[in-house]
Amino acid sequence: RKVAHHGVPLLDVTGVARRHAGRHGGGHYPGAAFPGFIPVGFLPAYAPGVVTRELPADQPFVLRRGMDLVLQMHYHPTGREEEDQPEVGFYFTDTPPTRGLVG
Repeated sequence: RKVAHHGVPLLDVTGVARRHAGRHGGGHYPGAAFPGFIPVGFLPAYAPGVVTRELPADQPFVLRRGMDLVLQMHYHPTGREEEDQPEVGFYFTDTPPTRGLVG
């Protein structure tokens, strides 16, 4: 919490993020502000202390097969090496959406 500023979940369908991660050991890759691909969507951003919001049951965010979720983290500098272990949680439903997120 002391170094995490915020995280932006990006959606990639190109496979670019997966290839970048593969070149760096599999689960991650270093980068600056540009993730190396053009996202096809975003999930709500996270910042320490922010309470997540559950979407209405008839308005879920739809993740498609083959999408990669890339969590782009931004950190506060401390002047020394730090460790962070971000986690992402999902709630799934079998109920198809009846309305979209943007109206």
